[in-house]
Parts: sequence; structure tokens; C-alpha cells
Amino acid sequence: MQFQFKRSTLTAVAATALSLTAALAAPVPAPVSGDVYIGFRAAGGVGGSSSYIVKIGQDTVFRSATAGSTFTVTGLGNIGADLTATYGAGWATRADLFWSVFGVRPSAASILYASKERSNTSVPADSWPELDVTSRNTTASQITSVLESIGGYKGLEATSNSPVAALQPNSPDASSYNKQVATAGTNDFGSLSEWTSVEGGFGGGTSGTALDLFRIAGSGVTRVGRFSLDSNGAVTFTASGGVTPAPVIDTQPQSVVSFVGGVASFSVAATGSNLAFQWKKGTTNLTDGNNIAGATSSSLSISNLQSGDAGSYSVVVSNEGGSTPSNAVTLTVDAAPPAPVITSSTTATGRTGSVFSYQITANNVPTSYGATGLPSGLSVNTSTGLISGTPTAQGVSQISLSATNSSGTGTGTLTLTVNTFPTITTGPAGKTLTEGDSVTFSVAATGGNLSHQWRKDGVDLEDGPDVSGSMTATLTINNSKTTDAGEYTVVVTNTAGDRESSPASLQVNAIILNPDIRIEQPVGTNLVDGRGNSSFGYVLVGSAGKTLVFALSNPGDGDLTGIKLFRTGANASDFTVTPPTVTTLAPGASTTFRVLFKPAAVGARKAAIQVLSNDADESPFDIVLAGKGVKPAPEISVFQPAGSALVDGRSRKGFGTVKRGQTGAAKTFIIKNDGNAPLNGLATALSGKHARDFVITRPLKSYLPPGASTTFKVSFMPSATGNRNAILRIRSNDENESPFDINLSGAGASR
Repeated sequence: MQFQFKRSTLTAVAATALSLTAALAAPVPAPVSGDVYIGFRAAGGVGGSSSYIVKIGQDTVFRSATAGSTFTVTGLGNIGADLTATYGAGWATRADLFWSVFGVRPSAASILYASKERSNTSVPADSWPELDVTSRNTTASQITSVLESIGGYKGLEATSNSPVAALQPNSPDASSYNKQVATAGTNDFGSLSEWTSVEGGFGGGTSGTALDLFRIAGSGVTRVGRFSLDSNGAVTFTASGGVTPAPVIDTQPQSVVSFVGGVASFSVAATGSNLAFQWKKGTTNLTDGNNIAGATSSSLSISNLQSGDAGSYSVVVSNEGGSTPSNAVTLTVDAAPPAPVITSSTTATGRTGSVFSYQITANNVPTSYGATGLPSGLSVNTSTGLISGTPTAQGVSQISLSATNSSGTGTGTLTLTVNTFPTITTGPAGKTLTEGDSVTFSVAATGGNLSHQWRKDGVDLEDGPDVSGSMTATLTINNSKTTDAGEYTVVVTNTAGDRESSPASLQVNAIILNPDIRIEQPVGTNLVDGRGNSSFGYVLVGSAGKTLVFALSNPGDGDLTGIKLFRTGANASDFTVTPPTVTTLAPGASTTFRVLFKPAAVGARKAAIQVLSNDADESPFDIVLAGKGVKPAPEISVFQPAGSALVDGRSRKGFGTVKRGQTGAAKTFIIKNDGNAPLNGLATALSGKHARDFVITRPLKSYLPPGASTTFKVSFMPSATGNRNAILRIRSNDENESPFDINLSGAGASR
């Protein structure tokens, strides 16, 4: 998007800026290295002629925040009032209003800070790409120019609402923040390429936008944290990372003396995370190319030296914590080197059939090398001085070496001995055994005067109490242990050299002792892990019910350790667990634990016990606990005769045959309260077709405490002949058996 301003528009902007300036009090603080800013711009409409820029603090404030912490940025004044005054009361939902966070710390390799909008507030933005030092420096220069030039931030007056905020009149040139972020091209903050991508919009309201701030440095790109803005203009920061210490240089570079056409190398060693390096000659940053390599690495190399390369060299080591400069060292470049002097070894050995390599080395920058008297199979590279190849015959050769430069030739003699080394025909084979067993490894090899050395995992073995033959063709290990497991090789040696066998793997399986957990309840009845169900029956709410005793034992052959009990489930607090007094059981040992049920509410109450241990397949061992909480209630029971319980609505009592008008023998009924609350309101009545043929008495008591009883009587006095039936009804406060019905029958006979 590009903005075009007419002269009349610019005049109006200037007039607006003058009127604003006249009302403002003090200049905003000047930009300094490491400042971080928030910028606002409107693409059009109200406030489209001005950008609003706020200095929110130094980069170290945000980079040093504790990871995951959130804080509100203070000292900004009332920027919400400024946003309302500049962009209108509806600024917080304007789709054409944008904001961004940016900053710069200029240095040898500048560090940039650039934001990106999140796709939503819970999804982090994609990271910025890494930038080379040239791109970072270019962008840093442009940001600094905007903040310090006319129309930028420096020199502007603070608003009346904020001591660190300024209104920047927009213009079509590079000094305008609006121009920088809204227009593609050479004035778009350089290598970040259209900084419109740093911005977030307010079309969805302040709650729907957040900006991730990234640090772009030579050490890479890191996410510093997330900025949020509420509808009142309060700025909140949530940190992604913590404090990073600045690099510490452990080994300084050293001065170098070399020659025209030669090579000079400098190196530095430093401690710190995400290190970046920038080598300098004097105060000028070096870049790779021509004869320079490693300008941004820990080692710098300068090849084909010329007199102009002489001078002072240093390196700056940087990371997120800061930059540490090295000592300055000197490169001296002499005009020409003296004749070479060969410095490589005067003796070497080789083996027939094996690749041989020997490097002729000499000082004073040789330009060519030579070697005469080489045995069959070898040749020399006259440019590099490398003698290589595969010797075909054994023997001793005297080889004449030479190294030449423009000043002369240096010579030397190499004595090369080519030997025939041992050949292993049968190597040791891998073995698997059980702890306590014995094992042997053997090797067969050809070649004279052979000696042997067995190794385990690359370490030479020695004979000892359980090891013998460590320097013979057969190795024996008695009473093996798990620590004997490993890779075994043997080195076969003679005067020509040595050969090492392929490794033979020894696996020693331990004798494993397995603990086992067994839980019984009641004692003698095994519970099944995950399926064992222990019922506590019906218990009054708030009362302690029965205590179940669980037997815990170890029928395994290893110690059962780490025994711990945990309650789980919705009603876990209704069950009180008394754990065992031990946490370890030897094989065959046992212990107990107890569980008490005290329901807190009416109804089914469930929980579980998890028993942890080192049992490999039953930890935790899960036990389901169940019980039912009941509330106090009366319970009517009726007996006739004593000891013979009647069933409500189904029991029948017969009174036999009685002559009409006469009264038969009375039957005594017993009422008992088998509940746990008083049974009251006791009353008896008759119903049915022949109710008048039966005579009842009232219960002796109408109130029965739990466990108490009373009686009443029923007689039969038929008023006619034939079968006579009625229903005896006993009323009470029993919730589900009132009335308690008993069927009565009898037969009337003629007088």
C-alpha cells in the first residue's frame, strides 16, 4: 500500500503538527541503543495524517523477564487517551488501524527487534527468518534514521498524556514511520521486506490481537515474548525466555607472523549460548570472500597474504546477553620466506595391502614437493606433499624428500619400513549365558611370532580370580556376572604390526527375582487386581460401620518394596484406611491393613484403594470399595405366633370353624420395631366384606423405640355360615409398610 500526499494535505499536516506542538510540554526521551517502541498508524480516515510512537523500554527489560511471567508495562502514561484523541473513540475496533513493536541495538552486527501478529491470541506467530549481518545492519540504519531524523521520534514533543509518546506527522519520504511500514521498496526498513507483516490490526478488537516480539541476531532468531493491548491502552507483556549471560572469551586470539603468499589464521574460544562472531581489521567488519574465510565464525583464515593484509585484528563475540570484544592482535606480513626446512618425521611404517599415507611438511611456505625412491604402490602429490598408495611388498626403503619455494629447496630422508602383518582366520563368536556360567572366546590367526591381547569394550583385560588367558589365543571367564556383558575383541600382534578381531558380543542374563503381591479379604479369599470388590453393607449416615481387614502378602521370590496405599474415587473420604506398618515384604512375608466405612450421605458410596509396589504387572493393585449409607428409619415386623414373621399383604391367618354367633379362640399378634428410629402412630383396623365378623383390640403401645415390641389380639365371631374373610390393617410411621396388611379367614357353622 502506498500513500500520496498533495501539497494542501502536507500543509494541513504541518498546521496540525504546529498546533499539537504548541500544546505539548517536553520533548520525548532521545532514542538509545536497545530501545523498544510501539508504533500505531491508520491507513486512512481519522488520524491518517499522523503516526503515534511510544517508547516502552529497553530490550533487556523484556529479555530478562522470567519465562512465562506477565506484567503490565509502566511509565507510559495514558496512551489510551492519546489513541482516542488521534484515531477516534472507536480506535480499538478500527480495521484500518495497525500497531507494531520494533527496536534496534546497533553494534558490529546489529540486533533487530520485530513483531508479528498472531493468527489468534493463543497461536504463536511464525518466526522471522534469520538475516545476514549486511541485512541486519541496513535495517538497523533505516530504523535509527526514522527515530532520529526529522519527522521521526527524536526532537518531537511528548503528548500531554504520556512522557514517552509522540505524534509523528506522516510524509512521503523515508523519515516517516507510516511510510516505512506501509510502502514496499528501498525505504521499507530494508531487508525485512515490507514491514506491514510486523503489524497487527484492530478489526476484531483489542482482545483479538496480540504481537509476538522476535530478536533477530547473528546467533539466530529467538522469541522474546508477547505483547497485548487492552481497550484502555494498557500494554501487557508475557515473557517467552529468561536471562542470557553475555559471552565470556576463554582463549584470546594470538598475533601471527607470515609471508607474502602465505596463510594466517586467528581463532578464539568463548563460553555462552547461541554465540555469534564478527572479525574486524581495525574497526572494519570483515566479510568472507577473496582471500578471507570465517569472518563470522570462531576461526578466521586469510590466504595468499599480501602486504596490505598486515594490521590489527580482533573479534566481537555476541549473543542475546550482549557483546564481548577480544584483545586486538597483530598480523605481520614479511616480503618473502627463506628456503623451506622439512619438518616431517624421518621414519614411517606401512603394511602390504593396506592404504599408506605420509604428509611431507615443511616451514616457510613451500610451493612444491618431491619424493624419490618410493617403493612399488606409492606416489607423491607434488602440489600438496602427500605420499599415498598401497604398498605391494615388504621391505625398507630410503626415500629422498624435497620442499621448494622461490628462495630454494630443503631436503630430507624418510626411512619407510613396509611389513606383513598378522591375518585373523577365525575370530571370536558372540555368546549368551546366565549369570554364574563360564564362557570361553578363541581366535585363530596366521603369521609368525604372534602375541595376543584380549579387550572388553576397548579396554585391555588382565588375568584375575575369574579371568584367565587374557594374553593367549583363548580367553576364559568363570563365574560370570552381568557386568561382564560387553563387546570382546582380541589384538593379534607380531613384528609387522597388529590386527584386531571383529567384536564378539557377550550377553549375561541376570537371575531375576520377582516379587508378587497378593491381597486377601477376608483372609483366605484372594482379590483380583481391578476386579476385587469389598462390600461394607448398609451403614447409618455419619456412623462408623464395620472395619474390613485385608491381608497383604508376597508369594514371590524377590522383595516386595515401595508399598503405599492411596484412596481414589468420588466417595474416598467415606473410607478410612489404616495402612500397613511396613513398606517392604520379604518373600513369604505378610502384613495387614484396615478399612473403615463411615458414609457421609445416603445412598451408594464407592471408592477404590490403589496399592503401589514394585510388582511388575500389578502396580497399582486396584480394590473397589462399596457401601451404602442409610438414614435412621423405623421398621415394622409382625409375628403370629411368636417367632413366625408375617409378610405385608401376603400372609394369611385362619381362625378355623366357629358356630354362628359364638366367639372363637383369640390369636395374639406381636408388633416389633426392627428399625433404628422410633415406630409410632400404631393403630389397628379391619376392612373387607366380613370385617364385622372379626374383633380386634388396640395395641398395648402406640410408640415403640428401636427393638421394642407390643401385642394386640384378634378374635373370630361369624355372623353367618360359610367362609368369612377380612383384612387386618396396622398403621404406623413405617414409610413403606403402612398399612401392614394381613389377610384373615374363618368359617361360620350352624348352631
